[in-house]
Amino acid sequence: MATPIAAETDVDWLLPGSPIRPADVVRRIELICTRVPDLYAALLLVHATHQFVNPGHLAVVVKRMRPELQSMAEPDVAGLLNSISAGGRPGFESVLRHKSKAARPKAPLPWSSEN
Repeated sequence: MATPIAAETDVDWLLPGSPIRPADVVRRIELICTRVPDLYAALLLVHATHQFVNPGHLAVVVKRMRPELQSMAEPDVAGLLNSISAGGRPGFESVLRHKSKAARPKAPLPWSSEN
């Protein structure tokens, strides 16, 4: 029978039930975002390693670290993080395209009674 492998101290934070210290989360996300140039790969790694952290909180930190996300609202960045688990890269790119566009003014409908 195999003996259980003792957890290494530097990866204990990945285990379920480990305490989440906000300062450590911010430091780790900063390291990921500065060392992984591809946006999808960086967000995938952040999402995979911080699944017990609220996506809204992750969005705040990630938005500060990635300049290409500065123009997006925090709920949109949280949506990007959620799209990774729901749709992989195609879902991520679809959400990114949709959320990156400026809001278009609503055109009046020809059958609307407001004309």
